[in-house]
Parts: sequence; C-alpha cells; structure tokens
Amino acid sequence: MYRVYLADDNDLFRESLIKTISWEKIDCTLIGDARDGDTAGREILELKPDIVLMDIRMPGMSGLEIAALLKTNGFRGRVIIITGYNDFSYAQKGIRIGVFDFLLKPIDESELENVIVRACRDIEQEREDKKRQALFEDEISKEAAGEVTQGQNLDLLLQKGLNGDQESLENMESIVSSQMCFTLYELLRVSPDNPQGMGGRSMEAWTMSVRELFEKLPDGVSACFAIHEKALYVLVYFRMFDAARDYDIETVRLATMAYQKSVENQNDVCISISRCHDKFKDLREAVREAQFSFDSRFFIENRHVIHYNSLKSNSMANLYPIMQKVEEFYGILREHPSEIEKSLEDIEVMFHAGRCFDLAVLRNILANMAIMINVILAEHVDEEDSRSVNAGNIIQEMNAASSIDETFRILRRYAVKVVVQAQNESEESNRAVTERILDYLDHHYQEHLSLQDVCDYVGFSRGYVCRILKNDTGETFVSLLNKIRIEKAKEMLATHQYKVYEVAEATGFSNYAYFYQAYRKYTGLSPKNT
Repeated sequence: MYRVYLADDNDLFRESLIKTISWEKIDCTLIGDARDGDTAGREILELKPDIVLMDIRMPGMSGLEIAALLKTNGFRGRVIIITGYNDFSYAQKGIRIGVFDFLLKPIDESELENVIVRACRDIEQEREDKKRQALFEDEISKEAAGEVTQGQNLDLLLQKGLNGDQESLENMESIVSSQMCFTLYELLRVSPDNPQGMGGRSMEAWTMSVRELFEKLPDGVSACFAIHEKALYVLVYFRMFDAARDYDIETVRLATMAYQKSVENQNDVCISISRCHDKFKDLREAVREAQFSFDSRFFIENRHVIHYNSLKSNSMANLYPIMQKVEEFYGILREHPSEIEKSLEDIEVMFHAGRCFDLAVLRNILANMAIMINVILAEHVDEEDSRSVNAGNIIQEMNAASSIDETFRILRRYAVKVVVQAQNESEESNRAVTERILDYLDHHYQEHLSLQDVCDYVGFSRGYVCRILKNDTGETFVSLLNKIRIEKAKEMLATHQYKVYEVAEATGFSNYAYFYQAYRKYTGLSPKNT
C-alpha cells in the first residue's frame, strides 16, 4: 500500500478527509497528519511517505516551503497541494518546485481520489524503472563473468552508455570502438504513439515486439538496443565510411519501414532520430537530440518518423515574443474578454511558427495560461461551478493532449466560458441589475430569502451579484436585506397595531432574538421603544 501523510491547519477539514476518503479502495494508508507546517516538515522527512497532501497556508512553514525543503533533501514522494487560496503566484511556485498537482478547496472527493491514484501510478512506474536498473546491473555482472553473448554484450554497452555520465562515456570510447566497429551512428528513440500504445503489456514485452521491427538491416548496418527513460533506444551504426553515402536518408528509410511494420502489427509507434555522430562519447547529446525530436511531435500533426535535422533550431530568445503575448493575454482576460479568442489564436500561431521549443518550458507557459483563465473564471462563477474549471483539471487535460492544436482547443474551451460570462454581465448595466435586485427584495422580504434565490432571479453568478451590490450600495446582501426588513418593521410598529413578535415574523425574521439584535443595530433603539 502507498503511504500518505496529511497536513492542514483546519481540524474539521483534516478529519473529514481522514474519515471520508476510501483509502483502502485506492490502495493507500494514512501514516500521519499535522495541523502546522513545522511538525509536518519534520515528520515527513522522518516517515518518508509516498504521497503528501498539504495546505499552502499553515502555522509555521507554508506548504510550498515544505515542498521546497523536501526537494532539497532528496524526497522522492509526490506532493499534492490543497488550498483555498486561488492565487496565480502560488501555482507558479508549485510548478517550479515540482509539486505533483494542486487542488482548490472545496475539494471534490472523487477528484482528490483520482489525483492520488495518478500519483500512485507514477510512483509504481518509477519503481519498475528501478527494478529494470537492478536487472541491468545483474546483466553487467554476468558480462564480467563471460556469461553473455556478443549481441547481448553490444546491448549492454549501449545500456551502460545511456545510464552513465559523460566521464563514463569517454572511458568507454576505446571499448566501444573495438566491440562495435562503427564509424558513424544515429540514435533512434522508439516510443508508443499514444498512452494505450503498449496494449497493456509490460515494458519488456513491448520492447521484444518492437525489436522485431529491426530484424533485417542493410549491408554494413547494425543495431543494438536498450531501455532508457521509459523508451526503447536503438543505436543504428554504420561499419564502413562512405563519403557519398547519405546516412540520414538511410536511417530515415529504415525507421519508416519499421514504423510501417509496426502499423501492420497493430503496434503503433513514434520513432525520433538524432543527428549522425562519429564518437560514442557523444551519446548523451544524441539522446537529447532524439528526445527533442520526439517532443516536437507536439507541434507536428501526424508525424511518426522525425529526424532532428528536419527541425528548426530555436533559442530562448525566440520565446520572448510569446512571453509578451502571454502577458498581454492576462490583461485581455481581465479587461477585454471579447478579444480572448483572437489573442489565443495569435499565441497559437506563434507556437506553430516556433515549433520546436523545449517542451517542458512550453508546458509551463501553457499551465500558467490555464491558471490565468481559472483565476478570472473563479471571480465570475459560483463556488460549486468553480470545481469544473479548477486549474488542476485544465492542466491535467492539457498534459494528456498529444498536439499543440489539441492543447489550444482545451484552452479555448475554457476561455470561451470567460467570454460568455462577460457577455452575460454586460447585457445590462450593473446599476440596472442592482435595481432589479432591490425591487425583488422589496417584494419578497417576508420570505426566507437566500443569496442564491436572488442570483437565480437575475440570472447571474453569486460572485457577480455580491460585487455589484457592494459597488452600488456599499452593502453586502445580508445587510441590505436586513435594512429593507427593518424599514418595513418600523412602518408596522409605527401603527401600534402589531405585537413585536408579529412584526418580526411578518418581515421575514424567523428568529425573534435576531430581530431584536438587527433592529437595535440599524435604528439604535429597541423595537418595544419605537
């Protein structure tokens, strides 16, 4: 079972999670909880839970300070932030320090359970990777004892190179040249084309089926294989150097044939290819190039074989115009919602033009845009509705997207909600809406009215109604309603025809004591002395 630690200074909220979440059902157990940050930070480091659920603001250290402390101390668990503070800057900080996810209060229990399950799966994947590493080290021991074949030996050399640091690669250079006898090589990264691409198989079983795609190689071309960072890497190496030979074209042709065979076998893959290298010590660079090529499919629809050389190179300087547009986007969200869709379109065009920026950087930019949208929406929708536009939900959807087009479709869907709400709120002037509310209260003050009753009547959100009432009258809904009721009560008492309790009931006060309190507050007198 996965071990969970909970930290929140709200005792009722903390107890509620402890009692209501189906911990056993999601294969988890609570190993501790705390109501202050200092205790939580100390106990998390001692207990080393798999998953930490934390509020941002607590006595002592904040949740983000604890997350930063855990990162500094090499904590390997997953941190999920739970907060009632819908603040853009908090989310930004959380992203930077590696928080797994964040959720806004009030918490939907099923949503929280889903996030915890995702965290558990992520941990399980990490554990499987460690097991594969242990098996690899065992194979290395066998190699030293002379128990592996020549083919296995080449695979192990590649595995060593992928798992080692740059110094190790330089030390291996002479060994590799004698074992592999290559003059040039290109590195292929082969991954499932979608999350379901492994068909429920283990990484090892999937790898075996993919290796079969590279059974027949042209003369003078060989290959070795290794698993690294949840992908199969194929090092295609050329034994003879021929200046007239176009090695890039040959590698792309080989990769294309492999992809076609994978489709025939219902085993859809994406193959990304590095540049051509002539030294094994350049393997780390080749890995970066293959990963970069793989990430670029985010910008390129329907590309299954991608060579690094076919991509445009981009520097961080190219990001500056996009960052400027994103800053403008935030202002447009607040001040000119009718221009949101045009602003998103402009940013999307710039993303497509740049194409192959670092994917992690761009996902961070897109996550920030999602948070911007969520912040604005939270100001316009009811508390209950805000759960459906939680920034964590938007970011989760975008992270699952397979292309830049799909990502922007998701952003656009949520941004349109801002447009619609803004249009609804601008159809009538704020003052006109206030007048409608006052008229409604004047005719219904005797009833057991709630803020939601008024919102339903005028057709606007709670946040909007509260905001315009405060701006136009200087009063909250409750104080405004009580004022109207007290004025009506004064009129009735002035006739001397009613008893005080009759006036209280007739003006909508169900609680006699509360009526006395409210009457004295607004008039300075007791109702009996009026």
